[in-house]
Parts: sequence; structure tokens; C-alpha cells
Amino acid sequence: MSSPRYQFGLARSIGAVLLQQGTVFLISILTFSILIRFLGADLAWQYALLIIALNAVSLTGNLGLKKIMVRMISGLHSEGNADNRSRIFWTSFIVGLLPILTLSILTVRLLSYLHLLDTPNPELDANLLLSVLVIASARYLGGGGLEGLKRFEILSVYVAGSFTLRRLMAIALVPLWGISGLLSGWLIGEGIGFMLVLAEDLREFGPPRIPHSPMKMVRRALPLFVSDIAETVTTYGDRIALLMLYPFTFLGSFHVAATGAMVLDTASTAIYTGSLPHLSETFQQGGPRELVKKVKEIGRYVMLFSAPIGIGGAVLAYPLVTLIAGPTFADAVPIFAVMGLGMWISALGRLYQSSLIAAGLNKEVMYTTILATAIDLLIMTALASQFGFLATGIARASLFVSSFLLSAYFMNRRIGIETDRKAVWKAYLSSIMMGVVVYLFYILVSSVQTLPIFVALPFLLLVGIVIYVLGLRLFKAAEIEEVAMLYNSIPSKSRWIVRLISSVMGLDFSQVERRVDEMNHQ
Repeated sequence: MSSPRYQFGLARSIGAVLLQQGTVFLISILTFSILIRFLGADLAWQYALLIIALNAVSLTGNLGLKKIMVRMISGLHSEGNADNRSRIFWTSFIVGLLPILTLSILTVRLLSYLHLLDTPNPELDANLLLSVLVIASARYLGGGGLEGLKRFEILSVYVAGSFTLRRLMAIALVPLWGISGLLSGWLIGEGIGFMLVLAEDLREFGPPRIPHSPMKMVRRALPLFVSDIAETVTTYGDRIALLMLYPFTFLGSFHVAATGAMVLDTASTAIYTGSLPHLSETFQQGGPRELVKKVKEIGRYVMLFSAPIGIGGAVLAYPLVTLIAGPTFADAVPIFAVMGLGMWISALGRLYQSSLIAAGLNKEVMYTTILATAIDLLIMTALASQFGFLATGIARASLFVSSFLLSAYFMNRRIGIETDRKAVWKAYLSSIMMGVVVYLFYILVSSVQTLPIFVALPFLLLVGIVIYVLGLRLFKAAEIEEVAMLYNSIPSKSRWIVRLISSVMGLDFSQVERRVDEMNHQ
């Protein structure tokens, strides 16, 4: 087992990212229904298109330098090499700004040429969109320095805070200026977030330093750049294909389903982002064997925590979509449900991709994302005539599964892989039990016509949590060793949580205390 210090540091990083992602998606859910009602179905597809442009440029514009930055800074930080990590950061940041600006200009030009920026009233300002793309992408790139230092807590506050401001300003300005008001809100929120992140980078890395082998870093980053492109196509390519196969108005419904799926994927995204610097440090210090052991340990918690989310989302697809966007987008429900099932099967996929990057296997990550994307688009195109709009959900679910299988294949082939099979089957059986019970309760609750959705949904979620925990207790999923590790990892004032967990999971707390004493005297 890992040391308490390592486990606690990893838990803090993942927890901070999870809090950030959870806050962002909570604000997104609370405000999305307001925005979508202001914009209406006619402009919902254009809103989705701008989201695609913003996220695509942010993810790919830095040429893969952000991920290289995180990996290299985390290793240098563990060695105490402050000078080199400063040079690595500023080289990555400064070099990355040029392609960000170039791609932002090309994106705006392309959208203008295709007349996709034309709005009924008023006309969208292309310069406003350009400013948003550049500043948001620079903020995303600058955050890589703080991720490499494992300063996820402060970064999470800045990102969640700027997103909240961005959404609130958009809601205030959309009724006045339409899509241009939306972008103005984005510019204010992202601009403040960028200034806060940059100020923190200056405190951590000092003033800009002499570049550290720019071309060498770009060459290292290129496979990850290709991977980022493939990941962008993976995330948004099916939406572009959808525009070719279906009417524009369908994009709004698909965006609702995909947004709901991203909410379900919050935990996996947090693990992917939060574990990367820790796994990079583990690989550099202990080599492939130590990395495989760490992935097995983390994978156990990933399964126990993530497995119920996908199947729970699939079972509660209708009330979740209705709450997010309203009954107007009911055609998004089956798509969202199928996506949830795909996530349920592929819960470990994100962790394996982090492990490949940590081991420097950038080409394998690139191959994984390219092949999975090709499978996604192929299935959507092939099934469009037979399954109609549902083909988009089936394709996205196949994307999740194929990404997981490919990353597991490459990891096993290059460095080895170990899986806690007991945790896998216990998590899946408990999830199935939960899904069946929650579905039966959903049928019962649906028969009560006067019960509002915002009351029924929390009740169903509570039922799901209780049933899942009971399932874990029934299958004895918790182990004394890991509960004792948790006891040693948290502050003394919070150790009552360990007693509560022991009681809920059916463990004898005296045995936990005995194991704690043994660990402390080893």
C-alpha cells in the first residue's frame, strides 16, 4: 500500500479538482436552463457551436505543451529544481501563446466564412469571439504550472470562480445583446480568471526566464498535440458530423445530452487531472513497476466511486434532462441514457490514460484517441439510417468503451497492468442492485403527478446512495487495511469519519485501531 502522505496528497489533488469540476457543473446546470430559455431553440445550436470552438481552441491551441509542462514540472518539483521548473514553465507558456493566437484567428475566420456567426439581431462581433478564444486558452495553458506543482486547491478556486462569474454575466447580458451578450459575459469571467492564474504563476515561477530548448519541448509535445486534436474530435467531432446528418436544431438536443454526460464524467475527469502529477512523480522515482502498483490501488477507489454514477445517470435520464434543460429537450433523454451506460463500463479509462502520459507513452495516448474517435464517427454514420438520432448516443458510448479498452491494451503491452478484480465485480453488482431499486422507485414516484421534479430527484438520488452503500456492505467491499490508511491520512479532529465509515461498511472499529497501531510501529 502507498504511504499515508502519498495517499493524502493524491486525495487532496483529486478532491480539489472534483470540487472544481463539481462546482462548475453545478453552476452550469443551474444556469444552463436559464440561458437556453433566453436563447430559444433557434439559437441553441449556435450556442453549442461556440462552446465547441471555445473548448477546441483551449485544448489544442497550446500544441500539447500543457501536458508536457505538468509532467516535467511535477518531476522537477519533487527534485527541488526551482530554476529548471521555472524555465520549463515560461518556455511552455510563451511558446504556446503563438499557436493559440494563430488557431483562434483561423477559427474565427472559418466560422465567419461559413456564415455561422450571423445572428438575427444583433450580429455577432468576430473580434469579441477572438478575444474570448485567446484569453480562455491562455488561462487554460497557464493553469498547467499550478497543476505541475499540485496546487489544485488554489487553481480550483480561480477556475470555479471565473466560470461562475462568466455564467452570471452571460445571463445578465444575453437578454440585452443575444449571443454577443453571451460572449461578453465569457470575456469578463475568463479575463479575471486569466489575471488571477497569471499572478499566481508569477509568484511561483518568478519573472519570465530564458527559454529552455523550445524546439525540443515542442517535439516532445507533438504526440500529445495530435492526441489533443483527436480528443477534441472525440468530444466534439460527433457534433460536427451531426450537423451533416441531421437538422441544425438537433445539435441543441445533443448538446444537452452531452452536457449531462460531462456532469456524470466529473469524477473521472478529476481523477485524470488530479492524478497526473502524482503518477508522473511515482514513475520517475520508482519506475514502471511502482506505477503499475499505484494504478491498481487508485483503480480500486475509481471503481467503487465511479461505477454507480453511469448506471444511476442512465436510470434517471428523464428527470435529470428535464431538470437541466426542461421538457422541450425530451428527445435528448435516450441519448443521455446510452451515454451513461457507456461510462459505467469504462470507469477506469481516464486513469489508464493518465498513467500512459505519466510514463511518457505519448504516442500510445495519441493512437488511443485517434482510433477511438474513428470508431465513434464510423458507428454514428453507419447507424444513422437505422437508429436515427439515437445513433449519436450509441456512438458516444462506444467511444467511452473503446478508449478504455485501447488505453488498457497499450498500458498492458508497454508497462503492465494489474486490476483489483474484487473491487470491480463488487462495484458492478452493487451498481446493478442500485439501478434496479432506483428504477422501481422512479416508476412509483412518476405515478404521483403532483410531486415536483426538484423534490423527486433528490429523493431518488438518496435512495440510490443508500442501496449502493448497502450493496458494498453486503459484499464486504471495504478493507481494514485501507480504512486504517485513511485513519492515518486525515487530521485527528476528522477521525470520527473513520469510525462512521467502519460502522456503515460493517467493519469492527477495534480491528481498524489495532491495524493502525501495527502500521505506526512498523
